[in-house]
Amino acid sequence: MIFVRYHSLLPLGVAAATVALGLAVVVNPQVAFVAAAAFLGFVALAAPASAWVLAALIATLTFGGLVELGLLPAVATYMDLPLAWGALAVALIRRDVQTRFLRRHLRWLAALAVSVFLAWAFHPSEVLRPFLYLALLGAPFAVVGALLAEPPAPAMRKTILAVLLGLLVAQIPIALWQVSTVGQGDYVQGTLYGAGAGAHVISGVAAVGAIWLLSGGRRAEMADPLRIAIALLLLTIPFMADAKQVIVAMPAVVFIVGWRGGFAATATRTALVLALVIGLFLFLPAGKAAEQFLDQNEGGQGGKQATLALVWTKITDEPASTLFGRGPAETVSRAAYQTIPQGPGGESPLRAIGLGPAEITREAANAARQSGSGDTSLQSGVSSFIGVLGDLGLVGLTIYGIRLVSLVLRLRKETSPEAIAAAGGLALFVVLGLAFDWWEQPPFGIVVAVLGGIALLAGQEKDRPMSLEKG
Repeated sequence: MIFVRYHSLLPLGVAAATVALGLAVVVNPQVAFVAAAAFLGFVALAAPASAWVLAALIATLTFGGLVELGLLPAVATYMDLPLAWGALAVALIRRDVQTRFLRRHLRWLAALAVSVFLAWAFHPSEVLRPFLYLALLGAPFAVVGALLAEPPAPAMRKTILAVLLGLLVAQIPIALWQVSTVGQGDYVQGTLYGAGAGAHVISGVAAVGAIWLLSGGRRAEMADPLRIAIALLLLTIPFMADAKQVIVAMPAVVFIVGWRGGFAATATRTALVLALVIGLFLFLPAGKAAEQFLDQNEGGQGGKQATLALVWTKITDEPASTLFGRGPAETVSRAAYQTIPQGPGGESPLRAIGLGPAEITREAANAARQSGSGDTSLQSGVSSFIGVLGDLGLVGLTIYGIRLVSLVLRLRKETSPEAIAAAGGLALFVVLGLAFDWWEQPPFGIVVAVLGGIALLAGQEKDRPMSLEKG
């Protein structure tokens, strides 16, 4: 019945959308882009959730760079978020059969949403703030849920993985070109050109892709020498990009996936990680910054300690704040930092959509600077862990942590290359979210979620659908 009504309204919707789009182009190109995207979304309701996931994957790894090059309007930078959540919505509308694991996953995702809106209810601000924060923080979980709720056909799974491989391979020549033109460092950002932490995030994506290929991903379609060569080239990107965050966190990957694949595979992964870390401290300029960061934090003088002390003071001044935080995007999350001016004489990246500056974020930025810790990402006060604690309180942080841990534990039961890569990616995700803002970096989170969702499909097929159990 729903689809009958949908098809009967389609001609009317096309006519109305055409007129609205024409008016929007005259008024504002940004509005025109949003209107066109909304119209395409309406038409795409008939498409499977996996098509939405594929679109989100492409958008998250390419749209930011295309915006920076002037080929798309600025609002396109955030299109991966509605695509990810749209995938989940379409999957839940189109499918009723769900496994116990999926029901659990959706319940925790709903609990995260409740914690966000409770935080907003106790500390009201702009109405868009909780929606944006939930969209940013929960996008990877939405992608996993979409893939599990409406499993893609085998051909579509191959298409998604083939597109992911193509996007990974594309990073190699682009990174080499960037090194040859602007030199080693933060300007090596692959297709994430122009993103604030693009050098680090694309390095994380490359590292996960390398783990996937070294673990046997795409073995049926590619010869082993070519697959291994691509993986090794991907592992050079963190060095080209001077991505100290990713390299320092790589030992966590061995801890999570070290038991997979037997002694030879474990020894190979361990040797590669040790080579990365040794290379960081011996051969890269980043090694000095990383060593300074470790020394400062050991002495309690880093920006993270100053930020944590400030945020803890702010949320313990009343019981409601301790439990539910000071409000979404109000303390030191990445979303909160984007509400304050960026750089000397800069403006807030989110000012265009009407979000005002978060005052606690201003205080935290000043506290980090006054601690003498500097302005680099290693030494700054930004942290998704501290941000979720400050924004959503102990309740929200607990819910988010349980969701992460449960995904890791489930992936440990799977042995596919996608499961190994997703587990390694989640290890990076957890560690880099503790020290930096990676829980709110959609390009990395969505890539890991795509691999994790496809890996979990094999495990889901072992569970009997709940609707069949009742029969």
